[in-house]
This record gives sequence, C-alpha cells and structure tokens, in this order.
Amino acid sequence: MTFARKVDANHHAIAEAFRRCGCLVHHTIGDWDLTVSKFKQVMLIEIKNPTKSPSQRRLTPRSQKLVDEGWPIIRVETLDDVLEVCIKMRQPARQC
Repeated sequence: MTFARKVDANHHAIAEAFRRCGCLVHHTIGDWDLTVSKFKQVMLIEIKNPTKSPSQRRLTPRSQKLVDEGWPIIRVETLDDVLEVCIKMRQPARQC
C-alpha cells in the first residue's frame, strides 16, 4: 500500500522544535505525522498548518477513527503547542 505524502509547511519546523526540546522524533507515514518520545513517554503527533482554513485542518477519516477509538493522537499547529506537549511529557505517565 502506498500513501500520498504531503507535509504541511510547518512540518519540519515542528519536528525540529521537538528535537530542540530533547525529544526523539520519528517521521511516520499514514495515520499521524510524528512519533515523539521523551521521559519514557511516547506521543503520536498530527501536524496541521494554522494558516489553512479549518476544513483543511481536519483529521483524515482514518486518523479521526483512531482518535475515536481512544488513540492519543495530539494535534500540533504551532511552536507553543510543541512546548505544551513537552511539558505534558514531563508529568509521570499513567499506569494501565
């Protein structure tokens, strides 16, 4: 299966911001854009461009289905969002 791969204009800046915060960053293809890890926590990141219209920033049907099923895909649009995610990762992980 192949995926059309278009990245948002802010994709590389967001990935670099996570790296500068000390995170491991893996670019993914498919249901979310990045897998980010720090402090033994893993976050699934969907990058959206804040300059686009709200309809263009919606999750794909596949990604929305995963969110509806409880997968923790976090939408990131700005560098401030990156900082918020990094702060969340400093908090102790919840145990299952």
